[in-house]
Amino acid sequence: MFKNRRSDESLYKVLVVDDHSGLLQTVRAQLRGCYEVVLADGGRRALSLIEEGNIPDIVLLDIDMPGMDGYETLEKLRDNPKTEDIPVIFLTGLDGVRDQVRGLRSGVADYITKPFEKDILLARLRLHIEAGMERRRIRAARKNGEIVELDEDKFNRLTETLDFREKQIAKLVALGKRNQDIASELAYSLDYVKKLTTRIFNKTGLSDRYELRKACVRE
Repeated sequence: MFKNRRSDESLYKVLVVDDHSGLLQTVRAQLRGCYEVVLADGGRRALSLIEEGNIPDIVLLDIDMPGMDGYETLEKLRDNPKTEDIPVIFLTGLDGVRDQVRGLRSGVADYITKPFEKDILLARLRLHIEAGMERRRIRAARKNGEIVELDEDKFNRLTETLDFREKQIAKLVALGKRNQDIASELAYSLDYVKKLTTRIFNKTGLSDRYELRKACVRE
């Protein structure tokens, strides 16, 4: 279940970027107590805050701003390794169809038009923070060698005698998941996962998880 706090109990941080002070204060009031809110009155100020160490978990970004508009700010965020995976939501008064299409094609996670409902904003923040966390986790795991890519042809040949549930679990085992993680992800009991894992090894002729991973990884 999603919580508004990290493992260290600090609130997730939302960076709100808009040149209208009234909007900034409105968003701050609506998110107070749910998130740590950092305000920036323009794109340049937002980038400056990030360079100072204020790395957000998500950005709410206006489009129509003087000096540096939302599109240029978004481009700068994507070019920065510190923020390239952080989800960005356009929060803007531009509500035309063309504006929305252009906005979504620019690579933002979402597009919310003003005026907006508090509950909708909170729901979308939650959704995209979770997605951003998962992207950063995957990137870090790949960088550290914790995630491998399966050779689907090898995997299919190896598991051709398995039924659907066994294949489902075999793939997660090959990807390095523990039994506890598999049980949680698939909503199976731990005992059931252990039983099917043993059956997988018997059917494939492999002795353990390491052999299964080694037999399926892409070289």
